[in-house]
Amino acid sequence: MLAKFFTKRFLAQSIIAFIMVITLGGCGNSNHSDGIPNDTPAGAEESFVFDPDNYESVSFDNLARTPDDFNEKRITLSGRVDVIGYETEDEVQCVFHVDDDYKQSILIAYVPDILDSRVLDEDYFTIYGYSVGIVEYKTAIGGVYNLPCVIVEKIEY
Repeated sequence: MLAKFFTKRFLAQSIIAFIMVITLGGCGNSNHSDGIPNDTPAGAEESFVFDPDNYESVSFDNLARTPDDFNEKRITLSGRVDVIGYETEDEVQCVFHVDDDYKQSILIAYVPDILDSRVLDEDYFTIYGYSVGIVEYKTAIGGVYNLPCVIVEKIEY
């Protein structure tokens, strides 16, 4: 029974990884036609000063069910990285499991300069950033996935 659970979990994680690598194209802070804003939330300044009190702790359920309530709002979540789907000098995109629950997946994107070292699969940390709503994309086999997306401003291990 336990082996069946881990096999299903591995399969689910593999599907998410495949989708991220093949089709993810826009959880970044660039000018794509996918509806993701190209600038920081209202009130953000050029010189960023981190204050955790400026971020609202939200649940995955609220973020996924009512994404418009959190659009461009600063939020904080804790969880574990499952898959690093895209990584360049300018941007990293990951699948992040809120509260270490693989059924509570979001996409996160951040500029690598906010950290002294690389994030690895299975790292557990708290993110502080702003929600940019739900990102929808089609898989190579025609499936459609919708996940909340957060642009990360700070990561705390």
